[in-house]
Amino acid sequence: MTNIEILVSSGRFKKVEDILLNYDLVVDVLKEDVIKMLAKAGITATSIDDYFAAAAKKIKKNIENKQHLKGIQKLLTCKNIEMGFKIFLSKLRGYTHNNMLQSRKNSVAFYQKRYKNEIETMDVISDPLELLLQEELERAKQAKEKEIEKFKEMVQNGEIKMRKTKAGHCQLCLSFDEAA
Repeated sequence: MTNIEILVSSGRFKKVEDILLNYDLVVDVLKEDVIKMLAKAGITATSIDDYFAAAAKKIKKNIENKQHLKGIQKLLTCKNIEMGFKIFLSKLRGYTHNNMLQSRKNSVAFYQKRYKNEIETMDVISDPLELLLQEELERAKQAKEKEIEKFKEMVQNGEIKMRKTKAGHCQLCLSFDEAA
């Protein structure tokens, strides 16, 4: 039995207004479902409670002040209590995930979204700082490879020539065309 089924079968909730009257209770009960949904999608964070609490506050504020939002209107005009819980759960999940992406504090979710198409597998245990360092090392490696290619091209074009010294060492010299 899911938490939504438990809330519906409790008999305490007859209409969507009951969800709003018992807001804190509903949020506490649905918290576990939100965490499970995010984990199933591969989105994890060390301080998910902070993101969830901020999401719950924002939804409550939006219900009170911004009733013109489509998601809030859909929730408030819903007639079926089970559908109301599902909409509310969806809102909690979405707002929590957005908070994780915006703050990026100890969040791998931002990097998973950012590198989704570039990296086939993502280590969700890694520290975000490690991911940034790996990216920087990759950029430096690509820049170095680009410089080597440019150098090889200059040698092939005759811009750089090799000359041997009397001691047998090789010297690279820039070649200046006299016609220029």
